[in-house]
Parts: sequence; structure tokens; C-alpha cells
Amino acid sequence: MKITLEKKVIFVIVVALFARVLFALYMGNRSPVLDGTGYDKLAYNIWQHGEYSTELGVPSIRRSPVYPFFLAGIYAIFGHNYFIVRLMQSLIGALTCLLVYFIGKRTVNKEVGLIAAAISAVYPFFIYYTGYLLVETLYTFLIAAVIYQLIICVKNYSIKNQIISGVLMGLMILCKPTAFGFLPFCVISLLILWDMKKAQTYLRILVVMSSLFIVTIPWGLRNHKHFGKFYLAHMYGGANFIASIYIFETDLNEPEYKAGHLELNSLKVDGEKLEGLKLDNYYFRKALKIYMNKPIYFLRGSVKKFMRFWRPIPHINKIDFEQAARSKVIIILGFLFFDIVLIFGLIGAVISLKNWRNMIFLYCIIISFTIVYTIIWPEARYRRPVMPYMIIFSAVGLNYIYQKICEKKFKKEKGK
Repeated sequence: MKITLEKKVIFVIVVALFARVLFALYMGNRSPVLDGTGYDKLAYNIWQHGEYSTELGVPSIRRSPVYPFFLAGIYAIFGHNYFIVRLMQSLIGALTCLLVYFIGKRTVNKEVGLIAAAISAVYPFFIYYTGYLLVETLYTFLIAAVIYQLIICVKNYSIKNQIISGVLMGLMILCKPTAFGFLPFCVISLLILWDMKKAQTYLRILVVMSSLFIVTIPWGLRNHKHFGKFYLAHMYGGANFIASIYIFETDLNEPEYKAGHLELNSLKVDGEKLEGLKLDNYYFRKALKIYMNKPIYFLRGSVKKFMRFWRPIPHINKIDFEQAARSKVIIILGFLFFDIVLIFGLIGAVISLKNWRNMIFLYCIIISFTIVYTIIWPEARYRRPVMPYMIIFSAVGLNYIYQKICEKKFKKEKGK
């Protein structure tokens, strides 16, 4: 009996969900670690006290709002239960695999979509991060939803689809502001695909961007109220930016920056006490000044950050696993899966150039994230949101090679 494509897709999504739920069961109700503790504190105070703060009575701009409100919603329904969060993230991870299928199907064909979804279902680091209270799982899903909706909107540019595209993009930015880097690429892509010579093109883009802006306005107004500035990003961008310069430059002798992320408590500059958002902006301006005076730092640092962003082995702290087990498992999985995806992904990206109009958003999201993180602070974890599109390109490469082998085999048998 022939198995239909629909049944294959369902099977892949079930496998994806099962793998993630298994890891969620393994993690159980363990407390969050590292960045997860900050998200948890914000969510708890939203839920219990109606305050967006880690310290009651002190408004926070440390993190963007979508993920903390996502957690707060789960806490409000199920209580302060980390296991339920992991189950919800398992479901979101499986739905992301389904979106990968639809994106692959619409940009190339059903076979590529199925291959990409199958790889995504068992990709170790997709499964791994669903077990932690980190923004990446939700962020990856929102980006996939944006890419899929944009692909739909290009062909069916109704007002409804334009508004949905803008709303999803707004949520994506409020989940993590690194998505801002995608916006200029998105606008340029829409100008090309919709024909920049037509007046309707600009009206459509205006609707998309207006919808995005409407979604982000409340966060900007809230920040203006508490911090005196209409700010759509979150704090620590400037601190991370300057810290990355000093960490990657051995000849700069300011050891306080080499410790990693800076604490934005207070600093006196020209007699003025700076703290919080003002201090973060000061660090950002100082970093730009360093790069302008020493452009070689920018070039040299960007190469190092690029290599760090695309390294096969993720940066996982000792707190997550015992060191010996972590070293062996992560190294093996990192090289086995990521290197295969990267090799075939590069092949698929080259092959897909002839189909660039369909694939343009996939190219743009990968390029924009690479640029953003080679400027600010790179971690292998931060590339997770773009890996679905590397996987789709990898599926293109695998499918192409498979088809060539089949053609060669067919010709050989026909020759006999």
C-alpha cells in the first residue's frame, strides 16, 4: 500500500513532537538557568503583580516582551510549572517543522518540503533548546510564520495578507530586536517582487509596515513613559556591542569589558551620572567611535564573530550537562548534523539561485542575521532561528543529488 504524502507529513510532525516531548520529560520541572532566569522573573511578576519588571517597582527594559508574556500566559493557566512550558515549546517546535514543510513546498516542491521537515524534526539542537526557558524556540516559530506569510502575500497581496504579514513581523521584532536587521532586506525584496515601478507596490508595503508599527507602538510608548525614549529594542545592545570589541581584540587594554556582558548600574561621564538606557546608549556610541578610529578592529573582529556564529559546536555552559558527557555528545552531534546541513545547504543555495525569486526571503533572513551577529555579540545559539532555511537549502541539495543518481541509474539500465 502506497503511503500518501499527507501521511508522511503527519508522521514527520508526530516524530518531531515525540522527540521534543521526550526531552521535556527528561528535563522535567528543572529550574531555568542563565538567561532563562531573567525571563522567568519577568513572567512571574507579570503574572503575580502585573508588572513588567524583575525587581518589583522598577520597570525593566532588559528583555523584549513577547517571550515573557508567553511564559506569563502559561503560568496564569497552569501555574508556575516549568514542565508545562517545555511541553508548550515542544508543540511550538513541532509546528515549526510543519511550517518548514509548507515553506519548502511553496518555494520548491513537496519533496523538498518533506525532506526539510524530516531533518528539522530530528535536528538535535532544535530539540535541545525546547527544553530551556529561552526565547529561541518561540522566535524561530515566529520567523518561520513571517517567512511563510510573506511568501503567501507576494502571490496573493490582499489587504488581509498584508496586515497579517505586518502583525507577524511586529511580533517577531518584539520577540527579539535582532529581527530589525531583516526589515530592509524584506522591503527591498517586496519592491523587486511586486515591481518598484508600480504605485500599488509602495501602498502595499506601507500597509505591511503600518501594521508592524501599530503592533510595536504599545511597547515603544511604555518605554517612553518609563525611560523617556520611544525605544523598540531592549537594553544591553550597546553593552554587548562594546564588550564584543574588547573580547575579540587582545591589544585593547580595558579589562572591565573583557568580563563579558556589562552591568549597566551607573557610570560618571564628564560629570554626568549615566545609568540604564542612557548608559547603554553611551556604550553603543563609544563602540562606534572605536570602529571609526580603528576600522581594522571592525574587519578583524567581524571575521572572528562570523566564525563564532557559524561554528558547528554550540556554546553550552557546564551547568547544562556534566562536562564529560556534554563534550562527547555535543561534539559528535554538532559535526554530524550541522556540518552535513551546512555542506548540502551551500550546494542547495547555489542550485537555488536559478529559482531566486521564490527563495529570496530565505536568502535574506540568513544574510541579515549573519550581518547583525557579526557586528554585535555572536553565539552559535543565536543562529538557531535561521537554521530552518539552511535546512531547506540542504534539502534542495540532497534532492538534487538524489535525482542525479536516479537519472544516472535509469540511463545505465536503459543502456543495457
